[in-house]
Amino acid sequence: MADIGKIFLFGFEEPVISVERLKFFKKIGAKYFILFKRNIEHLKENIDILKNEFDNPIISVDGEGGIVRRISEFDDFMFSNMNLGSSFDPHYAKETYFKMGQILLEKGINMNLAPVVDVYLTEGNTISIRSFGGFVDMVSEFSLNAIEGLHKAHVYAVAKHFIGYGGVKIDPHKTIPSFELDYPYFEMALKPFEAVKDVSDFIMTAHIIVPFIDDLPITFSKKGISLLREFYKGPIMTDDLEMGGANVFPLEEIPVKALLAGNDMLSVCSLFEVQKTMVSAIEKSHINIDEHIERIEGLRKFDDSNLEEISLRNERFVTLYKDENFIGTKNFKFIVISSLKEHFGSKAFLHFSIEPNEDEKNNILSNLKSDDNIVITVYNAFNNPKQVELVESIKRIVKNVCVIILGDPFDRQLFTFADCIVLTYSPLPKIVEVALNVVKGEYKAMGRLPV
Repeated sequence: MADIGKIFLFGFEEPVISVERLKFFKKIGAKYFILFKRNIEHLKENIDILKNEFDNPIISVDGEGGIVRRISEFDDFMFSNMNLGSSFDPHYAKETYFKMGQILLEKGINMNLAPVVDVYLTEGNTISIRSFGGFVDMVSEFSLNAIEGLHKAHVYAVAKHFIGYGGVKIDPHKTIPSFELDYPYFEMALKPFEAVKDVSDFIMTAHIIVPFIDDLPITFSKKGISLLREFYKGPIMTDDLEMGGANVFPLEEIPVKALLAGNDMLSVCSLFEVQKTMVSAIEKSHINIDEHIERIEGLRKFDDSNLEEISLRNERFVTLYKDENFIGTKNFKFIVISSLKEHFGSKAFLHFSIEPNEDEKNNILSNLKSDDNIVITVYNAFNNPKQVELVESIKRIVKNVCVIILGDPFDRQLFTFADCIVLTYSPLPKIVEVALNVVKGEYKAMGRLPV
């Protein structure tokens, strides 16, 4: 009982960890923790508690940056993996992840559940801009550099999600996706994980079925994890076992099946009752966990006397995908998706929701003139066709339209009628500002399409 907590990564749904949960974690010898957005508001309090109550705890976050936001300081420089990928310079990933690691360590966080090393295999997949891109060698190089950046900052790295969500459209948080692509795509998905095998501190498995391997998700597949073990000898971590994609067995069987499949660490990130049930299930199973603990506790040791400094460049990357003499236009009306309204304030002419309704559409159209130049942001319009309808309607009225694509680059295929297309690979305001400067002709678009 005293060591069983060492094979779990625990989160907690309350903003500040409760006394009851703390007592339970101490009783079972827990050591590995993850903080989510709900805990960040009380970050210092939570970290102080964990460090005071546990001996050298490993405290982690899903600190990917971009659309997976945990630490607000990242927003000024880390826009998404795909934004980094558009630079085609792997050292940019090292610089960025080093700065991320510095910020995390200063806050008392010493492990990052990043980078995502999934390859973007099909347009509009669920991993989207969280991937570095669609070229295997590029994703491998960026992943290696990202991990090196975290290590230089003395932060552990978790490469995820084996074998990758880059070929599926279903969100594993809700249900179980299946990898239906041909075998060559599967080989492509494997290669970045093979590339990081000697440097990643953990590799996280995915709740994804690969039919030609097994009819079970990789998380629970001995065949799938054996494939990973062919080249990776370090500790293997599950994705959150509370996700919909892990809901394939009765609750008490889930942790046992995951451990027997070959995982070393079980992530149970929210519900206290679920955590108690899963710990109890492992106890009752009488599985020998010594080998799992040994692998987990074989983590590298950082030499605090050997801290290096890696400077982050000032350049920022966006991609100019199309321009029919729009770039250089300074007199335009800027229409934004609602999430950007607060940041841009009066600079934004009008705004609309991610699924604009008829009232929003009519309000925008009624405020346009035939000689207007319009710059408009869109986000994952392939999942929200009303955005496409809105931009098409605007195009029929005004002189010129420039579309800034904030999300998945698949959207570029939906706006071929636009006079100008700029891709940011991120909805964060700072990179949208860069895109606007590109539109005005005040900044050069240095990014290339990474898919």
